[in-house]
Amino acid sequence: MAPLDRSWQRGVTLLLGLAVAVLAVGGIAPAAEADCGSVASGSCGVTGHGDHFRGLIAVRNSPWLLADGAHSGTQPGCGDCRWTIALACPTESLNDPGSQQACTSASNSPLCRPGELLFRVYLTTDAVLDRVEGTVCLGGIDQVIDVGDRAAADVARYLRNVRPPDLVIRTRPAAATLAGLPTYFDVQPPAALAPVPFGGDGIIERISIAPVRVSWRYGDGAGSGWRSLGHTMRHVYRRGGLARGGVTVRWAATYTITYVGNRYGPFDAAGAITKAQSFTLPVRTSSPVLVSR
Repeated sequence: MAPLDRSWQRGVTLLLGLAVAVLAVGGIAPAAEADCGSVASGSCGVTGHGDHFRGLIAVRNSPWLLADGAHSGTQPGCGDCRWTIALACPTESLNDPGSQQACTSASNSPLCRPGELLFRVYLTTDAVLDRVEGTVCLGGIDQVIDVGDRAAADVARYLRNVRPPDLVIRTRPAAATLAGLPTYFDVQPPAALAPVPFGGDGIIERISIAPVRVSWRYGDGAGSGWRSLGHTMRHVYRRGGLARGGVTVRWAATYTITYVGNRYGPFDAAGAITKAQSFTLPVRTSSPVLVSR
């Protein structure tokens, strides 16, 4: 009997080795030089896992990547950006990583330093699909840094713990009001609301919070619903007494990102903070007085 033809097994091994050359999140690092270029080894000289990076990303020796992301996407902060990093084989198709020779050349690119691999960077947003943005060299200390995700996590952590200051509640009349006549309500933010620095590991955020919406409870069962800040509310009390009311304030946050000496943003932070304040207001009644002419 003739021996079985096992060439198909070699072909499958080759295809599996090429398929895993497309990777991103998770430690991208070159394997030993002896393994690099051996497609049948299953890594083509690369170890890692995952498929994509999201948001703003950076590579230390490729500043164009972060700058590109800061102006990409249809959402602030590259919020809809999804990056794919693949070995820089001649084809631009993510479905065809190229040949064994092409993967070998990626490990010997004149653009990269010894021990680094040349990767092609693809960008997908709500407006574009797998658009080639450029190439980066990865290996050693040069790795993809998920700047946007780290900054967003820092901001979320800050907002979970921050306590906004009280606003200044103003009424007209101020000390007391009269039943049957209009009373006007508004709030003013405190004078000093400075940005707060946050973060670490080379990624610094400056976070600013500001009140944006208010909802009044007048203390007699009536309320205003949500209104934009700066909108003066008008209310008429029907009877006298001590009105125990309150205002709930919704705060929003924006932040900038500073990385390697460059600042990006401002970006809108996800979520909102609410804080309630109370007030009391005497409501007096007046008696008619006859005046002679």
